[in-house]
Amino acid sequence: MKTDLITFHLIIYIVLTVVIALLAYRLYAVTQHNRQLMAIVRHQRHTIKTDHSMTLSGPAGDAATRPQGDTASRPSASATNPAQLDDEQLFIELDRLVDEQKLFLRPDVSRDDLARLIGVEKNRFGHIMAHHSGASNATVYINTKRVVYAASLIVEHPEYTIASIAADCGIKNTVTFNRVFKDVFGITPSAYRQAHT
Repeated sequence: MKTDLITFHLIIYIVLTVVIALLAYRLYAVTQHNRQLMAIVRHQRHTIKTDHSMTLSGPAGDAATRPQGDTASRPSASATNPAQLDDEQLFIELDRLVDEQKLFLRPDVSRDDLARLIGVEKNRFGHIMAHHSGASNATVYINTKRVVYAASLIVEHPEYTIASIAADCGIKNTVTFNRVFKDVFGITPSAYRQAHT
């Protein structure tokens, strides 16, 4: 009887130890993820401030003052010969162009648009996204950029409504925006605003 009780306590101890270790690991992973997201937000804030000053002081033909649709229709420098670049380089170029042209703000941007931007066919593009973007597909990649941008707007413009920020970021449906935001940041946009005001 006494050995059964000791065995039972030992099993409970082991199970609790494993559960605590798993929770500690999850907390560590979430903390690391949040640090990465905050670094992205800081980068986006800097980009927004830089782009805003370029728009105010740049020449009329500057990329910052061109209509959004105009920049996406032209191929990038790397798109002229994507065979010379490896997938990682192509993703870096794509990421630069998406940020530079703020393509993630267009509600109609598609996987095909992004593939054309770097001059690759759909299958290679899918491989590039899966292995280099940190996202499972182009939609998740673009939506992550949208909500990271939205997070900077939430902090910098508390007077904006969540619905207007969602629309400005290319997500017309507020329910979808809230879901995507929570997937990325772990909290709703309203809770994020409360935590950062």
